[in-house]
Amino acid sequence: MSIQICASAAPISTKNVGIENAHRSVTYHPSVWGDYFLEYTSDLTDILTHEEQEHQILKEEVNKLLAATPDDFAHKLDLIDSIQRLGVGYHFETEIEKSLKYVHDTYHNESYGKQDNNLHTTALRFRLLRQQGYYVSCGVFDKFKDKQGRFDESALISNVQGLLSLYEAAQFRVHGEETLEEALTFSITHLNSLILQMKKLVRAYFEEAKWTYNGYVPTIEEYMEVALVSCAYMMLSTTSLVGMGELATKEAFDWISSEPLFVRASAIVCRLMDDMVGHGFEQKISIVECYMNQKSASKEEAFAEFQKQVMNAWKDINQECLRPTVPMAILMRVVNLARVINLLYKEEDGYTNSKTKLKEYVTSLLVQPIKISG
Repeated sequence: MSIQICASAAPISTKNVGIENAHRSVTYHPSVWGDYFLEYTSDLTDILTHEEQEHQILKEEVNKLLAATPDDFAHKLDLIDSIQRLGVGYHFETEIEKSLKYVHDTYHNESYGKQDNNLHTTALRFRLLRQQGYYVSCGVFDKFKDKQGRFDESALISNVQGLLSLYEAAQFRVHGEETLEEALTFSITHLNSLILQMKKLVRAYFEEAKWTYNGYVPTIEEYMEVALVSCAYMMLSTTSLVGMGELATKEAFDWISSEPLFVRASAIVCRLMDDMVGHGFEQKISIVECYMNQKSASKEEAFAEFQKQVMNAWKDINQECLRPTVPMAILMRVVNLARVINLLYKEEDGYTNSKTKLKEYVTSLLVQPIKISG
């Protein structure tokens, strides 16, 4: 809907309106803050002087750090980025401009060429230079694409720092830069999936805290729905794929994020064994209390039931390994997480009481030499 103003409309007349009515004023009481702060003027002056001296010392230290870090070293970019994110870049405008000009002028030299396969470094350099007004071609990101011309998921999906830097770099795109449009979509898609799982984990922790605070004992079903998330094994299974190179494909992440039986069984081993060894001294609701309350059962009966469930979970894990739909190396990452729990929590809490068997395990593995007869 458009609003039209008629040029011939009669002007508003204030002929018969008094000044005090045309502009109504409010009588405010005198400020209460003047005398209040005047009492502390001398102390404030001393504080400001001291702070100014500290600021000057810190500025000199940062200046030395900027000067000591070579301009052709990736660490210089991280340093400049940190200074600007802290909001103190205006103190070092000359030094930053000098460094970034050098980076731009020597963009294709040998030193930086060695770092070009690092997504974080490439994206950070791109963003800092464009942010400073230097033109850099978005073609620098082509090396991170696959043969089909798309960003290589298998190589980049687990690189959280690189994805975040790529997302920030894409904010400096201009008209016609399709590569940066693709970079924005690609980074948002995969960062959102990680923001993972993290939200689910936080919600689970919050729900458990509410139970404890309110003295509420949930049903077995209510507890397990939350506790299988809060034990963090779902998340750990996903993050365990980081660094697996070509094996960590989008399909692998989609599979593990869908919480298949294989991953769920590993989480059950963790949750139940943890709750059993922690019963009696951990200040939180556990599956043991839930079972005893709901089934009117004894502690011994609850333990017998959960030991049976742990054994069944291991059978699920073994069965899934016989007909894998993903590479065995990925399955082994999840299996090894369950094995750690079995090692630490069998019969006692070796994680909390690390002076017991855990210390012996670490000593025998990393400290004591293996005797080879021969």
